[in-house]
Amino acid sequence: MFGIGHHAFEGEFLEVKAPERLVFAGQISRLPESRVVTEIQFEEHGQGTRIKLRQTHALASEATAGARAGWTQSLDKLEEWLAGEGRRS
Repeated sequence: MFGIGHHAFEGEFLEVKAPERLVFAGQISRLPESRVVTEIQFEEHGQGTRIKLRQTHALASEATAGARAGWTQSLDKLEEWLAGEGRRS
């Protein structure tokens, strides 16, 4: 994440409904009392896929404050990878 640093995350999948939904929960390792639940919905959209992401947490922290920026950066990198060499491999 830009300006925030790295945060190790440990968790488990709660729901996997291919190809439309993924739900996982876990905690940020340096904040063991935290719990974050992430829900991702995948929807066909033209030639691509629309992703709807919702994340809830029990404890607001520096890490959760940067979650939107972190997810945006990760999804931008995924989009670049899929458009480039990664998709052809």
